[in-house]
Amino acid sequence: MARRNRRRLNGVLGLAMLLAGCRTAQKEATEAAVKAAETALSTVEGEGAKYTPEQLVAARRMLLSAREAIARGDYVTAVEGAKDVAERVRGIAVAAPAKKQEWTRAWADLQESIPESLEAIQGRLELFARTGRVPVGMDTEIVSGAQERYAKLNQQWVNAVTEAHKGNLGQALKMTEGLPERLAELKDLLGAKP
Repeated sequence: MARRNRRRLNGVLGLAMLLAGCRTAQKEATEAAVKAAETALSTVEGEGAKYTPEQLVAARRMLLSAREAIARGDYVTAVEGAKDVAERVRGIAVAAPAKKQEWTRAWADLQESIPESLEAIQGRLELFARTGRVPVGMDTEIVSGAQERYAKLNQQWVNAVTEAHKGNLGQALKMTEGLPERLAELKDLLGAKP
């Protein structure tokens, strides 16, 4: 009987050691998967932060959740989280260059149209200042208001250009929202032509 109990005890201990070994191997494999996802994420962080920040934040949250799952011993959830991070990384790797190209085209269009509009408005204002005459239907208050609007719109453009030179095209484009329309209105008011 003692011998049978000893065999059972040895069997239980052997099974426990086998399970512990499997658990350790599972943990190591899971940690490796999460580390690989983290490494993949680091490769897209620079472009992702500029062009797809929402997707990057989501991927970071997924990675954090996977790490937390490892800490809880929930390796299945951690591996699924690592897979989700890898999928998000693939999405960022595709979306970021596309967004960069879109923003680059939009910025190039603005660089062509806005300086022309600003120049036309400035020329018209300088003409009014030089001649001291204003068009029919305008008075000096309207011209003075137009000069103030021009100064603000010009400064808005200068600020956007500064951001673009820093490499922040997204921010530069946000800073120019509505600018072409407001310049067109001012050009129409002053009768300015490019």
